[in-house]
Amino acid sequence: MTSRVSADKSDDAEEQSISLLQSDAEAVSRDFRLRLTVLDLIEEGHKAAGIAISAALVTGVVLGLSLPVDHNIPGEYARASNILGWTYFSCWWIGWYPQLIQNALLGSVVGISFDFMLYNWIGFICYSAFNIGLYLHPGIRQEYRETHGGQNSDVRANDLAFSLHCNLMSTLMLLQMLWYKGGGQRVTAVCWTSTAGFFLVCGGYLLGAALHWRGFTALGFLYLLSWLKLVTSLVKYFPQVYLNYKRKSTIGWSVSNALTDMSGGLFSLAQQSLDAYALKDISIVTGDPVKFGLALVSILYCVVLLVQHFILYRERKPSHYNEAQSKPAAPNESQAGSSLLCNGSSRGDDTIDAV
Repeated sequence: MTSRVSADKSDDAEEQSISLLQSDAEAVSRDFRLRLTVLDLIEEGHKAAGIAISAALVTGVVLGLSLPVDHNIPGEYARASNILGWTYFSCWWIGWYPQLIQNALLGSVVGISFDFMLYNWIGFICYSAFNIGLYLHPGIRQEYRETHGGQNSDVRANDLAFSLHCNLMSTLMLLQMLWYKGGGQRVTAVCWTSTAGFFLVCGGYLLGAALHWRGFTALGFLYLLSWLKLVTSLVKYFPQVYLNYKRKSTIGWSVSNALTDMSGGLFSLAQQSLDAYALKDISIVTGDPVKFGLALVSILYCVVLLVQHFILYRERKPSHYNEAQSKPAAPNESQAGSSLLCNGSSRGDDTIDAV
């Protein structure tokens, strides 16, 4: 009798173990399919961008209608300017997340230029310092008015929020670059040299200001930072364009970034144009060249990246991607998800490095 009871207990324990294993396998399969669904949405680009831009429009209108307006703008234009400003902020703000999510799900930053990420990080440090100074520092604001006929700068609360948010996001992107696999990619010597040059120029200007050299002012330093931001914006996209060309693929890079960047650039230009028209003052644009240049450069480069993604290198996904979606995932497939989605391509070995 005792042996029979023991045998029954053993059978029950075995059945429970099998049941738990099956439940774990089903959970892993669901998780794997969910990851594929999210990655598919991001890879399609226009779908993720459509969702992101729609959310940005709603967010921009809500924030623009609810938050205080800039009282320097005439009343009939102030609210419209506020909506445009927060809409461009929302487009550029939300555009970071598809790429960050894709990197995390794949456990890889293959397909993203390391030079691009480093230039991006440096540029937003400069832009944040520029916006903080012109929006929050009374002395610098007064110096700006003295050199621009009494007009305030066009830096708005949305500009400050945007730059600080991008600072955080670009830092997270750098951390992903250090943490995840990059297919053997490295920051180039040209990028390291440029980075050192940026810091040397800034250090030299601060030394001149500390020694009270003529013409070295706090406002001048902020303008230097703004021009450095514009320079990084001019050069940062080129490594990404070249990497796509070299690999003949855009796998690993989220095209929704380009679509949201372009939308944000258009809304930013619209806000600046409206402000300049309302105030009958072109210095609204010329007094903040980095804001104007950032919008224009984003639009032009995004056109090139969109051509690469949708026309030149349309066969973006690995040939076995759809096969993975059509079959149940084994328990160990969740661990292989990153290599499944990143390794190889129908275009050959040069398309993407193994993760």
